[in-house]
Amino acid sequence: LQNYSKRNFGRRNDEVRKEGASVTFGPQPLNGKWSWTGPNGFHSNERQNQLLDFNAKMAGEYIGTYTNEAGCSDQVVITLTLAE
Repeated sequence: LQNYSKRNFGRRNDEVRKEGASVTFGPQPLNGKWSWTGPNGFHSNERQNQLLDFNAKMAGEYIGTYTNEAGCSDQVVITLTLAE
């Protein structure tokens, strides 16, 4: 987990998207379990997620929690902003 921590976790990813865009996010690593929460009641247990028809209700922080096979976990935050 340390190698992934240095490269992928504890990092904020900020992206600006146009209204109506399709947004896909799916950070590494591929193994282990992912759990996501986000704006407007968003919840997912998939590593890779796709938001269709992006709008103001979908803008905000998406917090992903990764848990490896040993039970160690860490988080990544993806902030999506609606372009003006």
